[in-house]
Amino acid sequence: MTSKASQEQNNKPENLTEKESDEFVTIKIPRTFLREWEELANEFGIPLEELLQDSIEEILKSYLAESSSIDEYLLKKNAELYRRLA
Repeated sequence: MTSKASQEQNNKPENLTEKESDEFVTIKIPRTFLREWEELANEFGIPLEELLQDSIEEILKSYLAESSSIDEYLLKKNAELYRRLA
């Protein structure tokens, strides 16, 4: 029986170094979605993988910035509430 990790190791692209290939994620997406992303990558003249990585990175940055703003807002509001209660 082969472990999932060793199966993923066997599926990594040959052109990546060990460091670059530390983590892989496989997702299922509708075929139409994939075609749209492939067309967009072609329009930008970049590989599909690069477009997807950049898109995910931007989504994460946006989420983290938004999350940080929410955290700051809540801390400020809590501080105000504690001052009023004191």
